Amino acid sequence: MEDGRVRPTLDGVTFNRLSEEDRMFLEVPFMGEEMEEVVKESDGNKSSGPDGFNFAFIKRFWYLMNNEVRIMFDQFHAIKVIPKSLLSYFVALIPKISSLMSVKDFRSISLLGSIYKILAKVDFIKAYDTVD
Repeated sequence: MEDGRVRPTLDGVTFNRLSEEDRMFLEVPFMGEEMEEVVKESDGNKSSGPDGFNFAFIKRFWYLMNNEVRIMFDQFHAIKVIPKSLLSYFVALIPKISSLMSVKDFRSISLLGSIYKILAKVDFIKAYDTVD
């Protein structure tokens, strides 16, 4: 209450904790098979992001790209920092209705780069697999 405002607390709230084994599993570097699975299962027909590529391109040329992506993932894992270039995105406005009258008639979506999507999906799958 340094600034005179009362701030909410989480006293009495119990949070689930990962076991030491699950925590260690989440810190293991990503496997090539995990990345390949994400690429194969991703929808190739979605819009491209700032990198200009969608998953149709990634799938088609994965045999050329996978080693470079693996190096980037290993670097991410070693330094625990996502390169800023992967964090850029486009915001697109999608019409909700056919007769548009105001900004409220749109919904916004973020178009992220394909490599970021692979990283996020591999990380999510790994984390999801540890939840009972």
